[in-house]
Amino acid sequence: MGLLNAPVCMPLNVLLICVVYWAMQWLVLLLLLLQVERNIQKVSDAYETLAQHSQKRENLEKLMRLKLDSEISRLTEVNQQVQGD
Repeated sequence: MGLLNAPVCMPLNVLLICVVYWAMQWLVLLLLLLQVERNIQKVSDAYETLAQHSQKRENLEKLMRLKLDSEISRLTEVNQQVQGD
């Protein structure tokens, strides 16, 4: 029986039980929503961390590629000088 459909002459103890039940249901929903919010925040934080690590890795890979290309160019020049002698 819903609280809004309660008869006007409902005994006070029954009304009180209905109000407490209704409040408990809202508290359960509130706790579930808070738990969902915490889980969403955890996922969001984990994604942000992953994005930062991925960006760092990409930057490091670019740097290493530039160093490798530079070393290849240097060794190619050395090879050409040795072959030219």
